[in-house]
Amino acid sequence: MAAFRKVFLALVVVALAAATASAQTVSCNGTAGSNIVRTEGITELLGDIFLQCTGTAGLVGVATFNIQVSLNTNSTAAFNADPLIDTVLNVTPTPGGVAGATVSTRGRKASDTSVSFLAVSLPVAPGGTTSNIQISNLRGNASGVTAGSPITAFVTSNNTTVGGTPLTLNNTTFTVGSPSTSLTSRIRLADNSDTKVFSGLQCASNNGDLFSDATKTNQTISGNIQFREQQQAAFKTAAQEAGSFVAAGFGAATNGTRLRSVFNGIPANVALFVTTRDVALGTTGFSAHVRKLELVSADSTGAGGIAPGGGDPAPATVIGPAGSGGDARVSAAVGQRYAIQQLTVSNGTATATWEIVGTDPNATEDLSVGFILAFKAGQPALGTATVNNNLGPVSTSKVPVLPGAPPAGQAIPRFTDVSSATNAFTLAPCATNLLFPYVTNQGGFDTGLVISNTSSDPFGTSGQAGTCTLNYYGSTTGGGAAPAAVTTQSVAAGGQLVWTLSSGGNLGATATPGFQGYVIAQCQFRFGHGFGFVSDVGARNVAMGYLALVMDPGTSPRDTKTTGEAFAQ
Repeated sequence: MAAFRKVFLALVVVALAAATASAQTVSCNGTAGSNIVRTEGITELLGDIFLQCTGTAGLVGVATFNIQVSLNTNSTAAFNADPLIDTVLNVTPTPGGVAGATVSTRGRKASDTSVSFLAVSLPVAPGGTTSNIQISNLRGNASGVTAGSPITAFVTSNNTTVGGTPLTLNNTTFTVGSPSTSLTSRIRLADNSDTKVFSGLQCASNNGDLFSDATKTNQTISGNIQFREQQQAAFKTAAQEAGSFVAAGFGAATNGTRLRSVFNGIPANVALFVTTRDVALGTTGFSAHVRKLELVSADSTGAGGIAPGGGDPAPATVIGPAGSGGDARVSAAVGQRYAIQQLTVSNGTATATWEIVGTDPNATEDLSVGFILAFKAGQPALGTATVNNNLGPVSTSKVPVLPGAPPAGQAIPRFTDVSSATNAFTLAPCATNLLFPYVTNQGGFDTGLVISNTSSDPFGTSGQAGTCTLNYYGSTTGGGAAPAAVTTQSVAAGGQLVWTLSSGGNLGATATPGFQGYVIAQCQFRFGHGFGFVSDVGARNVAMGYLALVMDPGTSPRDTKTTGEAFAQ
């Protein structure tokens, strides 16, 4: 019996020792930074997670754990080598604790939304002092989060040894990102005075010498694209886009934020150029000594190419569109100009991509670039071109990928394309619409009409010939239908179309006897003017003459007017 008691007491001591050992734990309190991120962003840099960990007093040695971070959206940090990704966990000994350097553990893709860190070692000093943990370079797909919702991270852990020291996380859920709209854009006139689109005329050259020779200088800017930052630090340089922990082989971005414009519907025989940097007009905080944007030789998604950086060319070599404003280093003799680059147009589409190379992270900024149209009179097709402006590069890849330009990799950062088309410029026909408000060939009266093509003048205007379509609105004697529309022969520059309702006239203007009403003439030349003369037959007793009213041109249809018409003579 005595022997049994001794064995029993020994077992109790062992059990108590085991219980005491199993009671040893490491407890961590967590905090996290919450970055304002861009709602368009696929690879947005999220806030770091900090864990301050302490062991129980009797715990000494090294505790080893697996730690996992799960996001409420896709984790999109770049691969270094599958499954290792750019996210990193650093263990730093606390002051007064275990001596040693920071130890880094590279993250692994656990799922599309989760990153795991395997065999993380926490050294524990006597008295239970352990280490601080910092999880950095988390990236998430902000475009995959419901608008207005935060990006959250959920942290879990387990011990790598059965029966080993447990890790207790006193708080496990953290807000690490707050998505916010980051970009708007608009098209403005060349002098940035108004939000309107450039309207060119098919019959008049615009930068015609540049159309023939892309090296020509002193061209006139056609319009500005203004990119407007909606949150501070939406525009970032490559260094600002990099991870919060950058070391050899990981953490770096492939490029800075890029601004991408895709022009569509460019009429045939129109050359399109853009400035290679931001211009003063429409750019806030502009400095003549610091570029904020650089045109890059990117692909259609806005990926690839390298922003050249560095200073501007010397004043003597600065070329490009006059009137874009503000470069103080360019002498008055040279003018206010910027270097320009012609875009390749394929099936009416052209893409330009600029990279942020300088920005103020503490201010919301507007950055503008100029575009220049070049065409020769009579050559371009008619039409309206649109532009889609977006942060770039754009991509549909929302999982970790190798960094770099596709197809080998994907850019960091990259964005979804949420842009919508905005009218950029239009080329309209050279036309004049004339209203003869009253004509008659009833009750013993007749009307004579004349249209003069005054595109021939002493002011150097390019003469233009064109037909006129005569549209009749009213009725004929006895309530009959109005005559059908008639298209005349071409009226030469400086020529006239002359006819009467009763007898017709020259150039194919046919008679419309018995008609009374009004006439709208659509003439395919600029600077058409008209005169109407109503009298009794032979103009013996009663006569009245008037000038035809010049109606809205074809670029401004009457049915889009909401404030009435401003007719002129």
